[in-house]
Amino acid sequence: MHYYQFNIGDYHSHTSHLDEMEDLAYRRMIDYCYLNEIGLPKSVEEIARLIRMRTHCESITNVLREFFVLKKSTYLCKRVEKDLEIFKEKSNKAKASANARWAKTKDLADANALRTECEGNANHKPLTNNHKPLTNRARFTPPKVEEVEDYVKTRPVKIDSNTFVDFYQGKGWMIGKNKMKDWQAAVRTWEKNQTPESGNSQDRRVGI
Repeated sequence: MHYYQFNIGDYHSHTSHLDEMEDLAYRRMIDYCYLNEIGLPKSVEEIARLIRMRTHCESITNVLREFFVLKKSTYLCKRVEKDLEIFKEKSNKAKASANARWAKTKDLADANALRTECEGNANHKPLTNNHKPLTNRARFTPPKVEEVEDYVKTRPVKIDSNTFVDFYQGKGWMIGKNKMKDWQAAVRTWEKNQTPESGNSQDRRVGI
């Protein structure tokens, strides 16, 4: 306890008969009790050491006799005991009130979180019939000459795979102003635009 109310008039009416050392000893003794929220030890010499008045044991003894009571090897001051009881009662009430507010806030937060979760589950719709998330279309990867050759082998019209790859590599794999998305479709378009006479001519590649 780092603070207590000090009534000057009340203190003066009860201590006006004390000499200077007794008055100082009394103040230091009750300050010690308030600060540590305990009584004083039974030994007068130990009390003198605690309040830094080692050479004034007689003054301390006089104060103990008048203002303190020895209970279970501890000197207690009725005034200090009363103030400490009030202080602890207020402290316990404040702690209980704070705990109640915290519990109420926590319960409200939990309820809001549960409500949000429930609403989210209620509004959830599957993205597909299989309840699997939709994924973006695979990113275009330019084919190798060997891949083009393998595909050309399955086609009725044969084209030069090296010429096809070189041509589109030079264009950055662009068709017009758009990035190529399907090189196999581009192969089929290349086939259609070949001249019947040559079979591998690069003429008339309309739209390429």
